[in-house]
Amino acid sequence: ILYVQNDDDDAFWKPLLKDAVTVKKNSGVIDTLVTANVGAGFLAVRHKYDTAIDLEKTPLFQLPVDVSFDSKVNVHMLIDEITYIIQLTAPLAKAKSLLSSEFEQGEQFRIPNLENSFMSSRLLAKHQGDMIRFNLYKRLKQMGHTGDFKLHSITVGNTSNKDYLLAGNGGNNAGSQYGLGRPRFLKSNSE
Repeated sequence: ILYVQNDDDDAFWKPLLKDAVTVKKNSGVIDTLVTANVGAGFLAVRHKYDTAIDLEKTPLFQLPVDVSFDSKVNVHMLIDEITYIIQLTAPLAKAKSLLSSEFEQGEQFRIPNLENSFMSSRLLAKHQGDMIRFNLYKRLKQMGHTGDFKLHSITVGNTSNKDYLLAGNGGNNAGSQYGLGRPRFLKSNSE
């Protein structure tokens, strides 16, 4: 029997799959620590907004991150009904889905891998460092996004199975960790 510690119930980030990760509150800017309980799966947490974030009014996006070399994750953002990615440490190849409600229905392993062109059309940025920060609204406009520019959820995790990553090969083994702060959305004149 796998013993799984209890998550902090009032943590901002929630496990995408209960018991796959443990979520613990931390002190400081990186206020959430995510730990893999098993060496397989998405290693994912999500925050779903009760009221969608209006990116036209608050276009500047900030997210503190601390991703170790053995954690392979990316940021998945559901904007209107489209999922976009900020690549952190996980590959984009050999993914059959992205981590949002756009893809979380039906049998995902019967569909082919998402094509490189599809993934590149969803890629907002590649990021290194401890603070993601850019004008999200401006980037979406550059990419040709149309719609209401409303962000509904943010999920941090992995869907790539390159070299059997979803089975824990090459990263995301039991005990792997990463840290997250709370996302902020600011007006452009507050930059």
